[in-house]
Amino acid sequence: MSIHQNSVSFIDPFGYVFHKNDNVFMTILSHAKKQYEATRDKGLIQESIDQGFLIGFEENFIRILSQKNKVLSNTQVSS
Repeated sequence: MSIHQNSVSFIDPFGYVFHKNDNVFMTILSHAKKQYEATRDKGLIQESIDQGFLIGFEENFIRILSQKNKVLSNTQVSS
């Protein structure tokens, strides 16, 4: 199955949401990397996960269009 960009992800200037199979991915574009990392390093992301506002995710790096982008992928969510 191919990767599909979420139709409303263009609204976020810092990244894009993609879907492949049952997984969700979000890129954090290079110009937003420092802001994302500062938010993560302050513990705000983990606090939001702990309170149920965000789902857990893993960070990965891939090259997209010759730019290094951070990619967040959802962790397995049980139903």
